Amino acid sequence: MSSRTVRAIDNPLPCGIVAWILAWNGPGSQTLAGVTVRLASAYLRVASGLVSSDSQRRISPKSDLSAMRVSYGEIGPERPIVEPDLEPSWLDQGWLPLARRWVEDAVEVALPEPNAMVLGTVDADGHPCTRTVLCKGMDADGVLFFTNYESDKGRQLTATPYASVTFTWIPLARQITVRGPVERTSEKTTSDYWNGRPRGSQLGAWASRQSRPVDSRADLEAALVQAGERFGVDTDIPVPAHWGGFRIRPESVEFWQGRPNRMHNRIRTRLVDGGWTVERLQP
Repeated sequence: MSSRTVRAIDNPLPCGIVAWILAWNGPGSQTLAGVTVRLASAYLRVASGLVSSDSQRRISPKSDLSAMRVSYGEIGPERPIVEPDLEPSWLDQGWLPLARRWVEDAVEVALPEPNAMVLGTVDADGHPCTRTVLCKGMDADGVLFFTNYESDKGRQLTATPYASVTFTWIPLARQITVRGPVERTSEKTTSDYWNGRPRGSQLGAWASRQSRPVDSRADLEAALVQAGERFGVDTDIPVPAHWGGFRIRPESVEFWQGRPNRMHNRIRTRLVDGGWTVERLQP
């Protein structure tokens, strides 16, 4: 299929105006082209309001939360929407190629923490718990992340080995939610990842009793110093016995694409009787 370019200009996000070009090479294959890191960074500074003091003043405790919204894809009657509508055919090759492409697109435009995902678990009382973790692997076997097994999420996943994670890229109007059973990774998978971590992060894993109370910041920093003194500067730091990876094996993967008037595109693929079904959901 021949390549075509869809151009979006003057997207009226509430915090500013931004331009980018999206090149689309057919269903299921999209890449963001012509976007420099400088432009992407400028876009993020305007769109997120995290840097601009003016934006910070506008978003105050007295702001009307009920009036806050982003009109995805609404860029004027004379102009096309940002990208083609998400279709079930984009998942003809399964969930993985499109998921990887969307992660790569988030990296391409320099979104902060493009591999961040909100992890949902349940506690001993059956109450939902969420927090943000970093995805450290995505393949046919599922989605991978690492943590302290004795942390809240580690203990919850050990007791109830099922989880949901959501990747959210608001500037791209995209989201992916993966749900499925969870298993601990092999010692080799854990050690391979551990050996590539910065030394400071390795020491932090030894110093922190993750999710446990601590009296002060000073106590936490003292624990890090003690870990540094224990292992010195020249020796390899071993993987703690209480630390390792979890893999979520997908049973359901949903792709979300923002659209005008809250008529968003939602395509879900599910594992049913050993095969994958694909369906469109109403927004």
